[in-house]
Amino acid sequence: PGFMEYLLMEGDDDVVSSVGVFESREGAEESSRRAAGWVAGNLAGRVYSGPQTPAGEVLVHAPPVGAPGHIDLTGVAIGDAGSLVRAAMDAFNARDLDRGAAVFAPDAEMVVVPTGEVFRGPDGYRQLMRRWLRGFPDGEVEVRRVAATADGATVEYEGHGTHTGTLGGPDGELPATGRGARLEMCDVVRVQGGRIVSVRTYYDVAGM
Repeated sequence: PGFMEYLLMEGDDDVVSSVGVFESREGAEESSRRAAGWVAGNLAGRVYSGPQTPAGEVLVHAPPVGAPGHIDLTGVAIGDAGSLVRAAMDAFNARDLDRGAAVFAPDAEMVVVPTGEVFRGPDGYRQLMRRWLRGFPDGEVEVRRVAATADGATVEYEGHGTHTGTLGGPDGELPATGRGARLEMCDVVRVQGGRIVSVRTYYDVAGM
């Protein structure tokens, strides 16, 4: 029910893996139950030592195209922390904030440690990035180093641009200076269920 796409991958040692894409979590879970029943009933006599159909929890779910809350995930890396961090950085440089927001969980928390500000969820990401882009319309980030595991990452990067716009902050707005700026920054990221759930951003305010 709700079938959208099916991928079949052949690996080493006669291992075959499949990935199904469905319109809803319920459709994916029902499909897994039906597939397990079909394999047990049709392949038991053909597969050495018996067929195995392991199935895990559905970790990533998005509303179908056109439904309220749908976010286009085309081109977004879903999974390990390093890939998610780079996807968010690339999206900022491309000015595609919707694509960047797609890697954040609905309840994600972004803490800007030097100012004490907290932004939440995909909308919070957009708000924070738009503020930087307002102050630095030509701003870009350049990743220096990423140390990542499956559920977390630390990323060192440089933000640079020309301060030609008004930069907002917790203490008010900073008028444009027309000067170029380079800011060394570090994010500590935590990932759960294939999405970023926490970011703590560090930088030297005096460097601005």
